[in-house]
Order: sequence, then C-alpha cells, then structure tokens
Amino acid sequence: MLTFKQIERKIDSVVLDYIRSYSYVPGKVKKELFKLSKTKIGTKYVSRNYISKEFSQVLYERQVREYYLTYMQKEEKNEKKKKRKRPEKGRNITVKECFEIMLRDLFEHRKGERDTKGRQIQMNAFVMNFDKETRLLLDKKTVKTMEKLLEATKKFSYFTPNMFIDYRFFTKEVLSLLGVIILDFDLDKSNVVMSKDELRLFVKKKLGVELSMIWDTPTKGNYAGTILLKKMAGTPPSVHLYEQVVKEMTRKLDGLADASCFNANHVFVMPKNSPRTGKMVRLYNEDVHSINAFRWLLNERDERRKRENSVIDFKQESFKKEPAVAALLNGDVSYRDHAAFTLALVLRWLKYTQEECANYMYSQWLPKVQNEHDHPFTERELGKCIKHAYSGKYRNFKSTWIEICTGIPCNLSGYFEWQFYENKGIYIMDTEARLREFFKENGGTYEGNIKSIAEELDVSVRSLERHIATLRDNNELIYQTKRGRGAKTVYHYAEQQLDFTSVLRFEEHTIDEEIAYLNELDTQLEKLSTY
Repeated sequence: MLTFKQIERKIDSVVLDYIRSYSYVPGKVKKELFKLSKTKIGTKYVSRNYISKEFSQVLYERQVREYYLTYMQKEEKNEKKKKRKRPEKGRNITVKECFEIMLRDLFEHRKGERDTKGRQIQMNAFVMNFDKETRLLLDKKTVKTMEKLLEATKKFSYFTPNMFIDYRFFTKEVLSLLGVIILDFDLDKSNVVMSKDELRLFVKKKLGVELSMIWDTPTKGNYAGTILLKKMAGTPPSVHLYEQVVKEMTRKLDGLADASCFNANHVFVMPKNSPRTGKMVRLYNEDVHSINAFRWLLNERDERRKRENSVIDFKQESFKKEPAVAALLNGDVSYRDHAAFTLALVLRWLKYTQEECANYMYSQWLPKVQNEHDHPFTERELGKCIKHAYSGKYRNFKSTWIEICTGIPCNLSGYFEWQFYENKGIYIMDTEARLREFFKENGGTYEGNIKSIAEELDVSVRSLERHIATLRDNNELIYQTKRGRGAKTVYHYAEQQLDFTSVLRFEEHTIDEEIAYLNELDTQLEKLSTY
C-alpha cells in the first residue's frame, strides 16, 4: 500500500511542479473602480471584476495519483513480476465464472413453489444504468435467470447482488435472499494506491478472512471485493444483522471501504474484463462463510460502547469475577446446552439485550465449546437456547444451575434482593377461582368431562386436572369418574359455609327500647334542621 507522500517521492519534481501549476481553481471575485476622465458633470469611473486563483490541495492530490496510476504503476508491476520468485496468488476469471461463483444457485431458490395466494415464487435481480453527472437512474431491467443476467452485462453497468421477491421494486420490504457481501473500496478518497494482492492481504489482516474475488471499478485504482455467505432469508432480523455486520466491516477497514454500501439493497458496479486497460476479475477462493462468523465485530462494537459509558457498575464487575461465573463465561463447562441456556439467563440479568447476548455467545463463547466433545455444538442449538432464555418464561437463574454446569461451588445470594412477583400475563394464575365460578354458574352441578370443561375455560387439561383434585381434597367437589368412550361424569359442587357465630356478637333489645332510641334520634334530627 502506497500513501500519497510515498507516491509523491516517486514522481520527478519537474512533473510535480507542472501538476501543481494546473491545480488552481477560481476563487473569490473582487471588484475595483478605475478613474477614466473628468467630465462637465463629474468624474467618469469604470468597474472591473477580478477572479483570484486559489490552490486546491484536493485537486493536486487527485492529479498526482492519476499520473502515478497511468504512467508509473504498470512499469513497476512489470519489474516486480521479473523479480518475483513465487507466482502471484489467485487467477483471472471470466465474467460468467464470476457470477456463477457469486450467485451460485440463488436464482433456483424455491423455484416452482407457490406463495399463500397461489402465485409462483421467482427470485429476481435488477440491472441498471445511471447518468454519470446527475447520478439519476436512466434504465432498469429485471433478470430471473443466470443466462439473462450474463446477457445484460453487455448493456448495463450496475446490478443488485441480493435477490428480491418482487419484479418491480428492489426495496428492503421485498428483499427475499441474501448471499454475498460486496465491499466498494474508494481508494481515491483516501489518496492510497494498492494492488489487488495488497488489498487482499490488508482485508485479511483486518477482518481475518480473504476476499473471494476482486475486480476493478470505473474509477482508476478503485476496486470491489466480495465475501461469500450462506443463504440468509430476507426477514427484518436477518437484514438488520447483515447491515450491522457490513457497517462494522467498513469501520474496521479504516475508511478505505465506502460506508454507504452497508444497505442490503445497495447497487454495485458489474464485474467486467478489459484486456486493453488491464482491468480483470481476480479469483482467490470460493469459501462460503456463515454470518455468525462475523459476530465478533458486533461484540467489539458493544464493548466499545460500554467503554465509552463513563458509569461503571462495580456490582456487575464483581459478579463476573466469581469463580463459577467466570468459568461459565469462559466456556469451562460440562453440559453445553444447559450451560448455554444458563449463560443466556446470566447475561440477561447483567442487562444484556438479546442481540448483545447473541453477539457475545456466537463470537466468544461458541468457539471455545464447539469441538470439545464427540459431536459439535451447532449454531442452531445455541440460537434456540438464547431465544428460550429471552422468551420471558423464566424470572432468573439459580446458583445451583451454574454449579452443575461448571462443577465449581457457587453461592450468589449476596447479589440478589427479594422482589415481589408481579404477574405479567405469561401464565394463567386464576384457574382455580374461575373453576369455582364455572360450577356456581351451572347451579352447582355439571355433567361432562374434563376436556369439555377445559374448552369452556380455555385452560390446559393437565392444569385443570390438578385444580379439580385440589377441590376434591378440600371436600368442595364431589364426583365419581365413569369409564368408557364418551362417558360423562357428574360433578357436584358444594360451596363451603363459613361460621361467623364465634366472631360476631349480637345484643338483644326489646321493642320498647328500640322505639325509645328511634324517638331520641328523631329529636336530634329536628334540632339539626333548625340551624
């Protein structure tokens, strides 16, 4: 990789002076008055405008870079080829091979199937042309097969690498399939010069993976590179994950990649070969990666955001340093599925969102436990554990769970405070009360079976059996189960009568005493009415 200063040193000073002389742009406009002559009326003046010239550093750097790419880079490449002992990695491929490797069988996905309305499902890609000056859309076409796409490469310059379910629009709402990440490297904005092989090594150093293919874009010295992905559905969570990963990739690449290419429906330059200009598509590998392999980028983002937060929770930091908890976080566990579920509950208690929990467990925890036993612990199993832990069905974890998974004694009672349980509607808690009301509404007698009662109350049969047994043990419900298909049981509900005689005391009064009390009350009311 060559920076601008390194490029400047390679160019002769005479050439640099010549380029510098053509790097001036119009500046401010100045007006001046000049005295011409005196007349009978007064003095005659003339106004003249002067446009100053200002040196443009941006224009100068761009012209120096273009000069190096046009007149010097090719000669240096030829000299390096003569000195190189090993052949350059990768090989040049045709445009047809490029699209077959990039899109694979995406056009054939769900081909022949029909949607809920009976319409045939078809994957669509779009090709288009833009005006170079205004950047307005000039022409757009839909392609549904690989053959049509290859034909369109002769007339169109841009395409959408991801697939859409609609043939009219390429918006995110109709995005159906994601299968590739394309990074657009605008090296001219950073005034950097790199060869394709140098770009491949730079990306491998930053992201840990090699680009599958690299091709030249219309701007000289700029490139586009691809990373092949396993098929991803176009659902909003998948699209969001895809875009967040690409956004962090562009940030990790020190601004060399275009930051606007993170959108899942972004349009990219078509790969094209031109032997005359030396622009060729270069293939390095055909490796297909899972999107979860790049979650470490999102985990780094979450950690960076936490460091930017000036408030430190010492209670949480102390909790993480507990031996059993530390072993669970580091993957020193015996039961991987139970440990994954317990760890997800622990992270939820530590106020991790579900996305932050998934980023940590996919990138940090899963690689440590994946291949420690006879069979691998799959990403699908881990995803189910995380989803189940964040479903809202579990209030918290228990210390004994961590101890079972890690084998280290664990007592975390000092970190918890007792809180009154508030029913949030996840479970039906009033089944017994509703059952009593049901028997009262039916006059205390009901003929049927448990299934019919469960349908009336909209509760599970298993839960209803438990509550009916409780009422029977309390002598509130009397019944005798009949056997046989279609047999009905007669339920007799006897409401318990409460005896209040030992609690309330009644004083007996004669009729004469009660009349005297009423007369006295009337006298007092008449006095009040006179005020």
